[in-house]
Amino acid sequence: MPLAHDYKIISIDEAHFRRDADKRRCWSPIGKTPIVHVNGSTQNTNVYGAYTHEGKFHYKFVERQLASKTIAFFERLRKIYKKIIFIVDKARWHTAKIVEEYISKNAENLKIIFFPTTSPDLNPAEECWRQTRNKVTANKAFSSCDELRKELRRHWSRQKFQHKSINYLLP
Repeated sequence: MPLAHDYKIISIDEAHFRRDADKRRCWSPIGKTPIVHVNGSTQNTNVYGAYTHEGKFHYKFVERQLASKTIAFFERLRKIYKKIIFIVDKARWHTAKIVEEYISKNAENLKIIFFPTTSPDLNPAEECWRQTRNKVTANKAFSSCDELRKELRRHWSRQKFQHKSINYLLP
């Protein structure tokens, strides 16, 4: 395995955010029931997210999570970071043969490590999703997927995630 200081360590994960309100507990004055407006929509937007061990967050909206989209996201990150160790879960779009071939073809500059099965708590990118849901989609419904994506972009352009990857990778 290569030395970590030679490579950028990046945790990858995907999420989808619904147009409808992500209902959460919230504050209201004593005696008043909080009102959360919902729209009943089942539409959502899918996002690939990458969190570096220095705390930089990258994202890409996609229609669906597919192996080809995973490769496209990896390529996008390769334009920024030349040598990368990707840490991903075992979703089928990460373990697909074409992804395996892509990593093998670029083995000099790319490595892939898999999180243990059913261990999202080890992935620092999951914390990015949690914070985003709390600040952007909690108790808020959106009129369109475009409006939702606009709010997500605005949040991610301003939000500087502070959590340390090492606390997740070495619990």
